[in-house]
Amino acid sequence: MRKISDEQITFAEMEMSRDPGNLSILLSMINSILEQNPQILESASRDFALRDKNDERRGRPGMTVDQSLRVALVKQLFSLDYRSLESFIKDSWPMRAFCQMACGVPGFRSLQRNVKAVSENTWLSIHEVIVEYALKEKIESGRWIRADTTVVESNIHHPTDALLLEDCARVLIRNQHRASDHFEAIGRIRNRNRVVGGLAFAIQNCRKNDQREGHYRNLISHVEIIAEECRKTLEALKAESLGINHGINQAFINPLAHFLSLTDKVISQARRRILHGETVPAKEKVVSIFEPHTDIIAKGGRETKFGHKVILFSGKSSLILSCEILNGNPTDKTLFVPTLDKVKNITGKFPTHFSVDDGFATYDNGTEALLRGGKQLAFGGKLKHEKLSWVSSRRVQRELRRFRAGIEGLISGLKRGVGLSRCTWKNMEGFSRYVYSSVVAWNLKQIALATLGT
Repeated sequence: MRKISDEQITFAEMEMSRDPGNLSILLSMINSILEQNPQILESASRDFALRDKNDERRGRPGMTVDQSLRVALVKQLFSLDYRSLESFIKDSWPMRAFCQMACGVPGFRSLQRNVKAVSENTWLSIHEVIVEYALKEKIESGRWIRADTTVVESNIHHPTDALLLEDCARVLIRNQHRASDHFEAIGRIRNRNRVVGGLAFAIQNCRKNDQREGHYRNLISHVEIIAEECRKTLEALKAESLGINHGINQAFINPLAHFLSLTDKVISQARRRILHGETVPAKEKVVSIFEPHTDIIAKGGRETKFGHKVILFSGKSSLILSCEILNGNPTDKTLFVPTLDKVKNITGKFPTHFSVDDGFATYDNGTEALLRGGKQLAFGGKLKHEKLSWVSSRRVQRELRRFRAGIEGLISGLKRGVGLSRCTWKNMEGFSRYVYSSVVAWNLKQIALATLGT
């Protein structure tokens, strides 16, 4: 059974404890918050218990739950990749003390495996515990609320039809080669990567539309041939799987079937867009075969981004009281009241003062917020007659609008400080874990700074 924490004090820890300056003041405060909330470890321990139950490997004891959580927080607090994280902890006594790794730091792959063992639901429950702690300590009241939406980008290249077709060809060929190395029945797989890459390059550098269309026809034709060869490979693998190698074959069948399905969609959308001149709806588009969950987000005529829309609700303390990852690109006005309900569930009270921008501005949103217990509401834009009907004076209106402007800096801090501009973890589950762990790290830092009076 995996340890929750290691209670035995090592010689190295004894030496470090002699000089309290070894542990930075900020990390010391975060450490104090974690120790005051043992339910944080209880939430995470369930994830590790489930993973260890399903993991048949045996060997030396793994990282404790406490170590894994602390390493995850350090990673997000300083926006590090896993190789840098390993070096960062090894080279810093304060970091080693905070992560409880005085006697040695595991390799980056082990750090990665343990950090990613913490589930999305666990990070959400940790978030609620931290917000509750901030309310109890009077760091946040939950009465003043400001909100905004932003986009967290997926870790993908800019999606063009040519590059997507090239990705499909490369991945299908690679998976077929892997299968053919194990099963002679598949036969020889022709490598068409060079010709596909050449056509994609020609498209990217072609200035004449008729020539570009001709290159696209050739590219689509080659990818269709690769897809057809892939289907034959799948049939051969499925026939083989009826024998003694059923379990082994699934490791080759599943990726091939997955990427073949995505390739069919990419071919279809390229034909519709390039050859037939159709407008493909955003919800039907594939913008990455590696991160197919990615949404296309266009906000207010600004640059189109590829990732997921996130709505953030913050209080006066700059804590993130509520964070939600949205499906698609819903309008802000549909998000206001439902998210207020979530804030109430987390804080235990309905806010009294609201300040949001015009994206949330509707008469129904304003009246609904006031009916539920709000007292003052200011929208930051053009609806002057509506704004004045929801505030007691122009002074309050100005105060609320200045308060709302602060969330722009808060979002900038989240993106630059804890890496919330781009998610580097794979698939939708990883995306969610990345976002919520970043929010938890940010909130812990804000509570620590507020406690220190900085």
